[in-house]
Amino acid sequence: MKKILALLALASVSMGSFAQDVVPEEKYSIATNSFGSNWFVQAGLDWNAWYSAEERGHDLSKSPFKKFRSNPGISLAFGKWFTPGIGLRTKIQGFWGKKVDADWNEDTNEGNGNKYWVANEQVMFNLTNLFKGYKEERVWNMMAFAGAGVGRSMTHNNYAMNYSLGLHSAWKVAEKVQLFAEAGLNTFDHNIDNCAGSADQSWTRRCKNYYFELGVTYNLGSSRWRKAPDMDIVDTLHQSELDALNAALEDANAETERLRGLLEKKQAGEKDSEHAIDEDPADSVDIPADSGDAPADSVEQ
Repeated sequence: MKKILALLALASVSMGSFAQDVVPEEKYSIATNSFGSNWFVQAGLDWNAWYSAEERGHDLSKSPFKKFRSNPGISLAFGKWFTPGIGLRTKIQGFWGKKVDADWNEDTNEGNGNKYWVANEQVMFNLTNLFKGYKEERVWNMMAFAGAGVGRSMTHNNYAMNYSLGLHSAWKVAEKVQLFAEAGLNTFDHNIDNCAGSADQSWTRRCKNYYFELGVTYNLGSSRWRKAPDMDIVDTLHQSELDALNAALEDANAETERLRGLLEKKQAGEKDSEHAIDEDPADSVDIPADSGDAPADSVEQ
């Protein structure tokens, strides 16, 4: 009985030590965080260049640094990562654009400013986490994004539908802070710059805004992810421990049966010894019965 109790105590200690050991984790699986986790805000400065559908055939310089087609800009964004690989971002950027066809002489093209803003809802893909698995200690991540939204020319009081895509490279510099570089494209309906445009809204007939941006990301709340345990390995480890405990219990039961058999033999031997002592003739005494006859050597009077 004591040995069984000792085995049960050993089982509880073994299971407790397993819980305290490092649990095997899956490389590409994580535990879902609460809705309040993994939010972020971003701010950036960019250099953006405009290429309109109306400039086709005018042999203008394609350099993104020509003053008739480029200007600096700013951006603000906020979003949330729902998994280490997929998130959503709302981004607003602007505000100093260009109307490239205002003057076809690129050396004197002045006064073609086009103040604007564009708001996009974008799906973000962390390519590093998707293809290499999430690692909390990782410093660099490469991301891609694509989305859609609406742009407005404040100069010409026009609205235009917009599609966006690009690449986003981020470097972790602190627990909640990342620096990023982003290259992207916004492609608008032709009326974003108040040009006459064309009814043909194919890719070649859209106004395009290319930009390169540098900025900072600040994580709100927890930005970490907990790896999901590899249940196949966990089940295998649990089963192996249970098998070992069952084997130990079987050995204990066999030992108990052996000891019980020895005890029964010992008790049976003691009973046989006591019975033999009670029936030993050497230990018995016979007392002759009184016959009433006189002794043979007695003399009659």
